[in-house]
Amino acid sequence: METTYSAESANLRPFELTDELYIAIGKIIRAFAEIEDVITLTISNFAQVSESQACVLLGKTALAGKINTARRLGMMREDFAIDAFNKAFEPPFKEILRLRNSLAHGTLLGVDEEGRLCFTTNELVDVDGQAVVTESLGWPIETILHWGRVISKYPEYIATTLQVQELRQGPARLELRAHRRGVAVNSKTKPKGA
Repeated sequence: METTYSAESANLRPFELTDELYIAIGKIIRAFAEIEDVITLTISNFAQVSESQACVLLGKTALAGKINTARRLGMMREDFAIDAFNKAFEPPFKEILRLRNSLAHGTLLGVDEEGRLCFTTNELVDVDGQAVVTESLGWPIETILHWGRVISKYPEYIATTLQVQELRQGPARLELRAHRRGVAVNSKTKPKGA
């Protein structure tokens, strides 16, 4: 997937997303949630901390930052296979991540003359008087549909490559515990025994 930059302004037409596109977008976003989970488990494994501790340490770190953290922690280990790690995130991974970020965080502006769906990004390019200029990205509709069809294989591929697939199946992941606050209580009623 090659990134190109337009030297000219684009004329956009309104575009209504189809059900097929909504499904593809959902699959792409869902797969990246799984990939993020794999990276958190990798960090937990490399740092030799619990998954919960890794979540606290990472907070709301973006996926790219988590990948860099995992790479750096891995490089501190004698058994780290840098080639395998890099293979897991080789092209077109970075471009698919940009697509995912556009779909999840961008605003759909419309479709351009070449049939690309254009989205705003949060990349500030310039300030022009009282206006800000942000980057927008355009993706061919077929590219979005293609990644929607094949992206579901990526999380397992990355988990296998990073050798954390067994951690994803652990017993702690099979149990949902009750919230410490318990059942929500209607303000007009009191729980039994209160």
